[in-house]
Amino acid sequence: MSVIRCLWRVSRPESDAIQWDEFDSFVCVAATAGEARRLHPRGEERMVWVESDSRWHPVFPNGDVDDEASYYHSWTGDLESLDVVWLGEAADGALRIVSGGVILASFNAG
Repeated sequence: MSVIRCLWRVSRPESDAIQWDEFDSFVCVAATAGEARRLHPRGEERMVWVESDSRWHPVFPNGDVDDEASYYHSWTGDLESLDVVWLGEAADGALRIVSGGVILASFNAG
């Protein structure tokens, strides 16, 4: 298994009407920009994008994905509008987060 060390910043565009109690951006580890775009700021252990209905679904503590989409997910449902910027690669031994891990998220608490 190869180690993924690519760091990405994913952010909602300035034109988005970001409200209180919503995320505006996050930094993550992912193999590609497309993979980073499909992560949720809460992390894939809490919320996943389901392609079949184009919605965020909660993940139960046992790892099962809820069949029902979450309508309050505090993030955007328009994944193509997200700005994804490659930040670089982590140095050898500096990163212990698996691919799909969110390192830092910005949440507008209100």
